[in-house]
Amino acid sequence: MARSATGQLFLASIVAVGALLLFACPVLAGVLDATWNAPTTNVGGTPLTNLKSYRVYFGTSKPPCLTSSFLPVPSTTSAPAPGTVVRFTLTGLITDAVYFVQVTALDANGKESACSNLASGIARPDPASATPRP
Repeated sequence: MARSATGQLFLASIVAVGALLLFACPVLAGVLDATWNAPTTNVGGTPLTNLKSYRVYFGTSKPPCLTSSFLPVPSTTSAPAPGTVVRFTLTGLITDAVYFVQVTALDANGKESACSNLASGIARPDPASATPRP
């Protein structure tokens, strides 16, 4: 089947634009460590016994909570002890960009808590994606 000159030009334009977009995209090799204290009580003050997971909301604009992307983080226990610290690393971020982070907790029924206080940090290069230099 013969191709027209117009069809070839159109295809060449798409390839050129695709290559431009590929090279213009920022590198998504940044990471940001997040830590928070696990909740131990319900809103009414009763002991928390049905914690299921957390949602880590993040984005480059504030506030990220309930308006941005989130990552689910399972809880290791349904009833955290006082002083329990949760650690999580956000990956695939734009290196050197400022990110805002907030966390919520979800119970076994899917009820979501209020958003945590706002925190921010700069995504650092992911050491796992570092290429050894000669």
